[in-house]
Amino acid sequence: MQKKNNVQGVKKMKRQELISKILKDKFDIKDVIVPQTNLIEEFGFESIAFVELASVLSKEAGFDIPLYQAVKWTTVQSILSTLDANEEAAASK
Repeated sequence: MQKKNNVQGVKKMKRQELISKILKDKFDIKDVIVPQTNLIEEFGFESIAFVELASVLSKEAGFDIPLYQAVKWTTVQSILSTLDANEEAAASK
């Protein structure tokens, strides 16, 4: 169980780095991005920005992210949780 948790921790860190890279490259965000970063309050994200982010993340992650989930995002942590759930769903198919 410990090894699985370590693997999940590494995956989560890589995903967080990926999200940070996309936010910096595509949305010109210069600030440090952490799981608690609120993209709406701190950067004025609206639903269209989350849809664009979901599109890029879907390509990078290799599985679909439904847009109805993306428009509910507020923080980086909410994005990470969606990625985890969608990866599990894709793996179980």
